[in-house]
Amino acid sequence: MTSRDRSQHNWRLAFLVWLTVLTIATHLPQGGIANQSYIESPDKLLHTISFGMLAFLFMCCGWIKNKWVAWSTIALWAVIDETTQGAMRINRPFSTQDLIAGEIGIGCAMLWMGSLHSHANAKILASIEVVLSRGHHWLVLGFVAVVSTIVPCVVLWFMVSLMIAWQINGFVMLVGIVVGTSSVLFCLVKIGSLESEIVHFRKNMAMMLSGTILIAAMVGFFTTHTYFDPWVAVLVCLVIGAKAGWNRAIRLQIEKQSV
Repeated sequence: MTSRDRSQHNWRLAFLVWLTVLTIATHLPQGGIANQSYIESPDKLLHTISFGMLAFLFMCCGWIKNKWVAWSTIALWAVIDETTQGAMRINRPFSTQDLIAGEIGIGCAMLWMGSLHSHANAKILASIEVVLSRGHHWLVLGFVAVVSTIVPCVVLWFMVSLMIAWQINGFVMLVGIVVGTSSVLFCLVKIGSLESEIVHFRKNMAMMLSGTILIAAMVGFFTTHTYFDPWVAVLVCLVIGAKAGWNRAIRLQIEKQSV
């Protein structure tokens, strides 16, 4: 079995595990105590992130090569997941807003489909495949993801709760996700010894990402008093900006190689 085969096997295992966890979590009964919880749940952002992760894992499984078929498959599953919640007696009615949030997450993940497979970063992909072909690396990255996401969320939540009277848990979760994702990517680069390979990508993406953060902040501010969740809007802006920055870095790298 090659490194690519082992890596793909691990992606599929991760997808099945996350699919199971997510399905159980979305079908747990909701009672009166949960509804009166002191901590406000950033429900829409949770749906966006959770189904976005599901779509990304499915995209990396390699079961379906056509991106439109892959997108349709996961999008249909999100509909089934939300519909079965309303059909079961678990005090979880069908929510159009939850479904839209989940579909947005799927769209964000699928936006990257094909972007990572470019001749300009073939060496990076080969190194990542070797790293992800080993089970203990998945355990390390998973541990880093959980700790680096939860710890900032907890610390930031307590800091915010001491300074202001209202909760901004969407902001807290978004910060945790950004820190967690950055930590996993950092570890992936270190384990795969990819520092020299990503220098040009980091430099070429820096300005685009800086502008994206400013735009995302403005979009979040202007959507605060609308029906659309502002933190979902901020996340979408960050994903689109990162994709644009990545495409720019790829284009500049191809131009450099062709000179």
